Amino acid sequence: MKIIFDHKIFWNQKFGGISRYFVNLIKKLNEEENIDYKVISPFYKNNYLNEIDKKKVFGIFISNLLPKTSFFFKKTNEIFFKYSINFFKPDIVHTTYYNHDVCTKKPLILTVYDLIHEQISSEENRLLLPKKKAIERANHIICISEKTRSDLIKFYDYPIKKTSVIYLGSDHLKNIEQNKIDLKLNNKKYILFIGSREKYKNFNFLVNTLNEMKNHNLTLVCFGGKKISKKEINKNLSNIEIKQIFGDDNLLKELLKNALCLVNPSKYEGFSLPNLEAMAIGCPLVCSDISVFREICQNSAIYFDLKDKVTLIDCINKLMKDEGFKTQLIKAGKLRANMFLWDNCSNQTIDIYNRFK
Repeated sequence: MKIIFDHKIFWNQKFGGISRYFVNLIKKLNEEENIDYKVISPFYKNNYLNEIDKKKVFGIFISNLLPKTSFFFKKTNEIFFKYSINFFKPDIVHTTYYNHDVCTKKPLILTVYDLIHEQISSEENRLLLPKKKAIERANHIICISEKTRSDLIKFYDYPIKKTSVIYLGSDHLKNIEQNKIDLKLNNKKYILFIGSREKYKNFNFLVNTLNEMKNHNLTLVCFGGKKISKKEINKNLSNIEIKQIFGDDNLLKELLKNALCLVNPSKYEGFSLPNLEAMAIGCPLVCSDISVFREICQNSAIYFDLKDKVTLIDCINKLMKDEGFKTQLIKAGKLRANMFLWDNCSNQTIDIYNRFK
């Protein structure tokens, strides 16, 4: 069986949960004797893809990109991908990010991560045409949570019999061997926030809540995301220190190991890999009380009301004052994270491929 993966996410992300998902899936395919695969991404900027066997990746890694050349690389990727389908003659195409322009009659597998745009947009702007076309073109859709599947059916009326729910894994950071890293935080207690600060991520709610805490002497560490601008700093004038850190998985693991907690105040998510990463490493998880977090985390996190800052303050204070509770939460998190393994994710995906032999 021949499978081809496109360039989409490997061109869009340097790091990120979606590209990590595909790289971990692809690694598992190396163990399957009856599966041959290719990743067709003539130009890519994704660091995780460098972990894949070079013979299986058609592409060149670009670490520094000039903005003016971006369109050229994007179009080149699209042209070569269309050509490669005819050359490689795959049995299955698994598009990494809503590729609606796949010129083949072979089965198309699509993974849908969330329906956040559809949730937060106005009625007239709710459905993105390329995304809608990709969903309609797909022969089977993998959803990364039950919440995502229910939203997919709600907004696109996609047949449930052509969908599967396959959870992501949490064990990628546990296998990293690392030396002690100096976080340069002067042994301060810190709360960790990971990734994007887009509106639905609700970062302002977190900052405003921490401003109302008293006598806490906490630092808020933001890992990744766009560089915090002076405008954003002025907008979020804070009586706590906000520090932004960029780095690789080694640094992320060290931050999770030493944080007071990870706080995820998001209003909408399709899954949230940082939540699982925290639980797997033993970082207490504090997150908003939304349905997908309840689905994934169950009793291994403490939840706060998005409309009530006091409930978030109470969660943080409880972790600072009650070591017994904190220990129980860490134990529950590790047990729950053990149920989310990349091997399980890969094996279930391969089962879907086999349906289209």
